[in-house]
Amino acid sequence: MIGAVVAALGSAACFAVSTSLQHRAVSSAPRSAHRFRVLLRYLVRKPAWHLGLVVGGVGFVLHALAVRVGALALVQPLMISGIVFAVVVRAALDRHLPSHTEVFWSSVVAAGLCVLVLVSDPLPGPGTAHAPAAGVLIVLGTVAVCGCLWRVKAPMGGRPRGLLLGGAAGVLFGLTAGLLKMSVLAVVAGEVALWPLAALGVLGLAGVALNQAAYRQAPVSVSMPTLNVVDVLVSIAFGFFVFDESPSRRPALLVLYVACLLVMVVGLRRLATAPPVDVPHPLVVGKG
Repeated sequence: MIGAVVAALGSAACFAVSTSLQHRAVSSAPRSAHRFRVLLRYLVRKPAWHLGLVVGGVGFVLHALAVRVGALALVQPLMISGIVFAVVVRAALDRHLPSHTEVFWSSVVAAGLCVLVLVSDPLPGPGTAHAPAAGVLIVLGTVAVCGCLWRVKAPMGGRPRGLLLGGAAGVLFGLTAGLLKMSVLAVVAGEVALWPLAALGVLGLAGVALNQAAYRQAPVSVSMPTLNVVDVLVSIAFGFFVFDESPSRRPALLVLYVACLLVMVVGLRRLATAPPVDVPHPLVVGKG
């Protein structure tokens, strides 16, 4: 379990650094770079953007290692810690200290993570995947996502749209975590499993697109907690039905596990709504 925890936390840290570097590069683009091709030509000349891609690749490898050696019920909640790492990385890039609010709620999330690691006791599966069960979950998840997208078209405010889009992205990210584990197990077993890799790519890209759409519709405080909770629930279901990963049979630990998730969700929401710190001399120039 220790290896899975270290790999998952390392992956979350890498994704936090990658996202911060790439977001900073995009934020520095001139107003004239509103088209994708113009923006891409600008970004390819930015070393920080390339570094973000490399660090993101390392994070993906560590995530694959984490799901290889650990249960999804343990790994996916740990991946949520990326938002805590992002607070530190963002402050370092902008050369300012995090606000007291950010420090407090980051500590709350970190405490919830620590307790969750201590109480998480999922029973590992045999190391094989039930492909038919995975197919059924993917179909059900796709239907749920399509239902959210159909509902988004109805007249409603930005916050309900952000909630639906965040939930849809969470479904896709939970499925991609399971598909990543399927792909890794197939490679370890020396088997050829092309369809999990193909589905991983398609659903992963769709999840990123829906996540960005959610950010445009509503504040991150609306979509991010929803995305994280749905992601964890779907990945736990994937582990149970596909990999025979049973949750702990001790009711007290299950209750404490759920309580830790709720504490983390509250902390993440508070982090998302924390007011930005004024930076006297920001590093970002030409922001548009």
